[in-house]
Amino acid sequence: MKTYLSIVLCLLIGFFAQQASAQSKLSPADKIEISYNAKLMIKELESLLNVISNENITLSQTEMLIANSFSSENPNQLFYDQNAIVEDDVNPRHYKADDAVDLSALRYLQDLDIFYKKTGSPTIQFDSIKSSAVERKSYTYVRVYFQSNFGSTHKEVANRYRSGKRIAELRADKEGSQWKTRIVSIVFLGEDEKFEEVNYQMAESISLAMGGSESLSSDSRAAEIEARAKEIEAEYLRKFEEDIQARKARFEKEKQATYTSLVDRGDRALEEEEFQKALAAYEEAQAVDPYQVSLLKKINSVKQIVDDKARMESAQFLAAEKLGRLNGTIHNYETSLKHYRQALKLRPGIEEIEMKIKEMDQNQIYLADLEARYGKDYQAGIKVYNKELKKKGENPDLYLARGKCYLEIEKIKQAVNDFTKAIKLYPDLREAYLLRGSIAEKEQNYNKAITDFGLAISTFRNDPDLLRRRAKLFVLTRQDEKGIEDYTEAIEFSPQRVELYKERGIIRNRIEIHSDAVNDFAQVVRLSPEDPEGWYYRGLSYLGLQEFSAASDDFIKARNNGLNKTGREHLKKIADDYFKSGQNAYAQKNFSFARESFTHATEVEPKYKEAWFNKGESAFKEEKYLEAIEDYSQVLKLDGNYYMAFQQRGLSRQKLGQLSLAVKDFENSMAVEPAYLPSYIYAGDTYQALGKLDRALTCYDKLLQRDYAQAEVQFKAGKLRTQIGNHPQAVKNLSAALKEEKDFAEAYYYRGKAYEGMKDLSRAFADYSSAIKYQPNFPAAYLSRGNVHFKNGKFKKAVPEYTQALKQKEGYAEAYIQKARTQYRLGENISAIQSFKYAFKLNNSFETSENLWELAYSYLNGGNIEEAKEHFVMAQGGSPEIPHQIKMGMGLIKIKEGDRDSGLLLLKEAFKEGKYKTAVLKKHPALKSFKKDKSVKELVSRFGR
Repeated sequence: MKTYLSIVLCLLIGFFAQQASAQSKLSPADKIEISYNAKLMIKELESLLNVISNENITLSQTEMLIANSFSSENPNQLFYDQNAIVEDDVNPRHYKADDAVDLSALRYLQDLDIFYKKTGSPTIQFDSIKSSAVERKSYTYVRVYFQSNFGSTHKEVANRYRSGKRIAELRADKEGSQWKTRIVSIVFLGEDEKFEEVNYQMAESISLAMGGSESLSSDSRAAEIEARAKEIEAEYLRKFEEDIQARKARFEKEKQATYTSLVDRGDRALEEEEFQKALAAYEEAQAVDPYQVSLLKKINSVKQIVDDKARMESAQFLAAEKLGRLNGTIHNYETSLKHYRQALKLRPGIEEIEMKIKEMDQNQIYLADLEARYGKDYQAGIKVYNKELKKKGENPDLYLARGKCYLEIEKIKQAVNDFTKAIKLYPDLREAYLLRGSIAEKEQNYNKAITDFGLAISTFRNDPDLLRRRAKLFVLTRQDEKGIEDYTEAIEFSPQRVELYKERGIIRNRIEIHSDAVNDFAQVVRLSPEDPEGWYYRGLSYLGLQEFSAASDDFIKARNNGLNKTGREHLKKIADDYFKSGQNAYAQKNFSFARESFTHATEVEPKYKEAWFNKGESAFKEEKYLEAIEDYSQVLKLDGNYYMAFQQRGLSRQKLGQLSLAVKDFENSMAVEPAYLPSYIYAGDTYQALGKLDRALTCYDKLLQRDYAQAEVQFKAGKLRTQIGNHPQAVKNLSAALKEEKDFAEAYYYRGKAYEGMKDLSRAFADYSSAIKYQPNFPAAYLSRGNVHFKNGKFKKAVPEYTQALKQKEGYAEAYIQKARTQYRLGENISAIQSFKYAFKLNNSFETSENLWELAYSYLNGGNIEEAKEHFVMAQGGSPEIPHQIKMGMGLIKIKEGDRDSGLLLLKEAFKEGKYKTAVLKKHPALKSFKKDKSVKELVSRFGR
């Protein structure tokens, strides 16, 4: 076996030696590496396309990536050159070989950038990547198959993208010890074309080295050698591939480590604000991995910072130089020097600036030396400057300095003269204008001060303090518009100064430019949200615009932030004015305007409980009870002991039928203020409506103990006691009411009801008559007087009373039913039937068994047997028990129908059960027509009592 192995190894060594010596031959290791690199290159192309189509990449970065993709100087080169052929698939109409359009690699990538809709995440994917055999023609190459999928859309072509079958040809060149692959072309796979994938895990080299296996086919040992050789080759190739994969893994790991290290270095430099170092590190990292979108964003950000910094430094220099020049012009040497030195620091070595600094330094030293000679002795200072003026001649700086000395010793006229001389010599001497203007301001010569401050401003406008100062003088001289202009200019120079907005807003409020004032105070509260005055003044501005809700919100914030006493008193006065306006409107019964005024009062003063209460009262008068309840509830939130709010809320709830809630409010009112008695009446009335009569009486009796509204309360208590059957006490209450009010018709009526309940019909009749006397149109009194006659059996007197009740009250069902019953007893059958029917029609609750059988008897007495029979059945109501009244009627009907035995039997049972008096039976309307019937007469005699 060892011999066979030696032969195979010798063959292999010879074979690979031959491969290495011939340039046109490639080793298995070469093929594996080229194939691997080619497939990797397709994935890198996928990454490039996704980066170009990312919406976060700048135009310059896109151009750089495209250029690098075919640059031989770039380690990440993908295309062999910019003219590499790529069949277009950016246009979705092109998705197969038949309609292919050739583009250069440059044009292809540019079209992708221009026409493919960009997104924030990858939308292009390559799948099913396979490689062919590695071959040679004029150069070594390999073909790679892949499927391309575009997930976004074309900007101009509406067609959707389809999956494309693509073939890339890649040229392979050996550089040093490694193979580099670059794309030469990308085309569509033809419909009839087949792609043959080659897997270098199995190779045919052994059979080639041995000259084929046919010569050994007859020899079993040769077959065994061949099989073993293939095993050895497979193991050899496996190790080659593992080595290549290991090298690639090491390379990727080193690449990732290098990339991470460079990014970290850039991040640290960025944190330390070393922007150029950060940019250099990021750009090095980009050279390692150009397709990291997050890194491209960082590079963009740092470049922006670097550019901004450069622009800012340039702007700072120009500003410093300008301010140095302007301050030098007005002889503000100290400030001028500060700015010139700042400019020189930003751009060292500018000779012109250095010369100016030198000149001003010398002048400053000269003036400082003069000032040092007299210190605080301003009289001596005047002598020093007099001497210098004689020596040097007229000099604006010396006149200015001497004028200051005069000012210190209060020689105002001399000071003004010196400032004027200084200005005459040097019209841009700003400080002289300021000092002369200040003197005029102190002397209240405001117009002169305005002139001098204006001249100072003209020499150097960027002075918000001076603009503000002049603005105040304009306001004092009633030149508000000019004052506003100065505040506006001051704000342009100092947009963060709260007092400028505040003072301008106050002027605008005063001259009623409220919308602009709102904007000013909006800036105040934005810049200083803890300042109560900002909220207060903006609230006043909103009031001027009639925007009460917004004003209310601002006043609340003003108070919460500690509004001063003056502001709080002013708001109280505004609220009081609205309150008084509401009271006047209420007195004139203009409840709508009154409510509006009270509302404004509460918007300005949310804790103004009297305004809330009156607002509720206005709503109550307008019958807006829900709104009234809300207002009274607000009062009670502010003051839980405001008993009138409880009472009025109770009345509002009573109006809405919320009786349980209403009575609670009345109880609370009584608990808070027991001496306020009207709530007892309201509580009693509500308890009565709820059916809680004992509680109602308790409320009325408490009032009676206090002698409150005596007649009214006695009446309410008496009426209620009448209704619950406490007739003797009811009579006492109602008599007490009548003692105070002799013409109290309802009191007579209910006392009559109480007497009637006590069976004292004569007194009852007298009281009903008194009720009619004092209130002639009192239908219930007529009805009750008729009922007294009815109970006394005076039916003929009763009928006119019921008739009169019906005249007073149309559709009075109770009067109809009583009139029907009376007419039945009088034997007025037709009238009775008609009255019964009216009563039932008006109120079907009167269709009781008793009323129905009386109607049936009316029909029977009138000879209408069928109707009588029907109504007796209705009176029975399906009950198995038949009342004796119905039995008697049915018995009489049967006799009339000829069924005497059954009829007499029913009469016998009826008389026996009814226990009628003989006199009653003899007068019974239904028995009148049976006076000659011996059998009926015998039953009456036998069972009557």
